[in-house]
Amino acid sequence: MNLGTHRITRGAVAVLAAAGLAVGATALPASAASTAITGGDADWGVKLSFRNYINGPIAHGTTTLTDGVTQNSDGTYNWPVVSGSYDSVTGDTTVAFGGKVAYDGHGGLLQLAIENVRVEISGGQGDLYADLTSKSLSSGEVEDFPDTNLADLDLGGGAPVLSGGTLTLAPVAATLTEEGAPAFAGFYTAGTALDPIGFSATVDGGPGSGPVPGGVSADQEIVAEVAGGPLTLSVAGDTVVLTGSAVSGAGLNQRASGELNTATVSDLRGTGAGWNLVGQVSDFAGATGSIAASNLGWTPSAAVVDDGLGVPGRVAPGAVVLPGQGLGSARTLAGSPAGSSAGTFTAGAGLELGVPADVAPGSYAATLTLTLS
Repeated sequence: MNLGTHRITRGAVAVLAAAGLAVGATALPASAASTAITGGDADWGVKLSFRNYINGPIAHGTTTLTDGVTQNSDGTYNWPVVSGSYDSVTGDTTVAFGGKVAYDGHGGLLQLAIENVRVEISGGQGDLYADLTSKSLSSGEVEDFPDTNLADLDLGGGAPVLSGGTLTLAPVAATLTEEGAPAFAGFYTAGTALDPIGFSATVDGGPGSGPVPGGVSADQEIVAEVAGGPLTLSVAGDTVVLTGSAVSGAGLNQRASGELNTATVSDLRGTGAGWNLVGQVSDFAGATGSIAASNLGWTPSAAVVDDGLGVPGRVAPGAVVLPGQGLGSARTLAGSPAGSSAGTFTAGAGLELGVPADVAPGSYAATLTLTLS
């Protein structure tokens, strides 16, 4: 098989973690095991498609960031963490964000403001709350939605991780709730995916934090330069041999089957932009005739390779394609959605070639090309 490889790179980004950060108010501890969260930062872009709509040629809108909210290089937002609490026994966590994001589009006909964002985690379940003010394009009315349960967070049954004096939640999926949908100016329905959300918070008095012996404190700034990687495709081999047997059926007197060599996709870009892997085959050519490419079908499969670092991405296999309706045109082998595409994944397929009754005996060969984009 002739397999194409598509590579995408991005520029380097800097990740900065600093000890001794204290911002805003602190939440009172809920139990003896509960400690206050005193600072940090969080990343949440609200929703990519909404940002693009506001900044696009239809809405001709603006986005205003205030009170410490800044924009990341990928267009998402960095929010200051101002307060909260963490229980080291139960894992219960409350993290409050400072700042405000306000959208204005269609000359003021569309308005949406989000502030007082808060993440609450208990019993392995996560919720995102916020105060919202929205003005719908359809009604023109301005409504307030205080302390709205805006989104459910998919924690995968896990919890934030405390290391030293820093409590970290790797970016997790956020899904718009029934309560939150009306606050979104009528743009999206419940169940719609919002941007992933994650945070790095300073825990007051956590292990490794606070003064060193002798009453003298010492801070160190830790700087890591993270180089963006590529989007790559590799395969485990370049030849597949199909073996067949005679069967009965309208127009097809043989079926030849085999397994596609495993394809491995690695998305190290750090953008979460999503990817799609498709395959297409040429006609099978032999010494005395040919077999149409459409006679090759497949049953795709896909899996995530979990390296134990961060939240694994998601991947889905393409649809089953039957012989006679097959790979003469490009068909999806596997794909990963935006926001969940980072990591390494494998994809394969069971292949089945339907051989028409009038095909002469002999050896037939075709080229299957996989394209990653």
